[in-house]
Parts: sequence; C-alpha cells; structure tokens
Amino acid sequence: MKMKLFLSLLCIIVLSIGIIVYNAGQTNAQGIVAGDHDSEDEEDEEDEEDEEDEEDEEDEEDEEDEEDEDEKEESEKIVVKETQIVTKQVKLSDTITQDITTTTRFDSDGDGIFDEEDQYPTINNYLIVEDNNRNGIVDEYEQK
Repeated sequence: MKMKLFLSLLCIIVLSIGIIVYNAGQTNAQGIVAGDHDSEDEEDEEDEEDEEDEEDEEDEEDEEDEEDEDEKEESEKIVVKETQIVTKQVKLSDTITQDITTTTRFDSDGDGIFDEEDQYPTINNYLIVEDNNRNGIVDEYEQK
C-alpha cells in the first residue's frame, strides 16, 4: 500500500516537472523573454516601417532592372533554348503473387484413362473385349 502511494506521488511530481519544462521551452521558442515589456503598438509601428523600407528598395530595384533590360535589348538579342530531359520512372510492385490450382483426377478402375474420359469408369478396359462375329476370338487378334 505504501509502495503504491509512493509511486503515484512520484508520477505526479515527474509529470508536473515535465509540464513546467515544456511550457518554459515553448515560451523561449516564441521569443518571449522575462523582462521584455514591449507593447504591441511599438512592435506594429516597427513592422510598418520595415515594410515601407522594403517596398522602396523593391521599387528602386525594379527601375534598375528595367533600365538594364532596355540596354540589353539595344545591344544584342540572344536566343537561348533550354533542353529539359524528363525521365519517368515506373515502380514495379514489390510483391509477386502466384495462384496454384490443384485438380485431382481419378481413375477408379486403374486402366490409365481418367473417369471423366472413360466410357466405363468402373470396368478396366483391358477386361473388355469385342467379338463382333461371335467366333470366340477377340477381333483385335484375328487375322484379316
């Protein structure tokens, strides 16, 4: 009983410390430092000034680019064609499936002819003889 109580208190303490450390890490990751009391208005003003400066720099660069383009067009016109090679890869499947079907065919009389193809499946064909002229000699062995 004392051991269960001790373990449960230990778990509560460890979880509490973990939450505190996690929150401290999140605060530092967001850039909030203790003692930093900048108001939101000051930050907004600084952001607006930075955006205006960036826009002015972009406008100046655009004007310079246009002037450079005009000079290039006047001097020479160079046609550049780029060749792109596109390789298409087809991924084959990693698994191979194989279906095996086993069909069992029976020969009940043992004459070597399967029951589906045998005219008399229960009588061996070696025991069946024909004697059409009824002379007592199997027609197969008579001389013609």
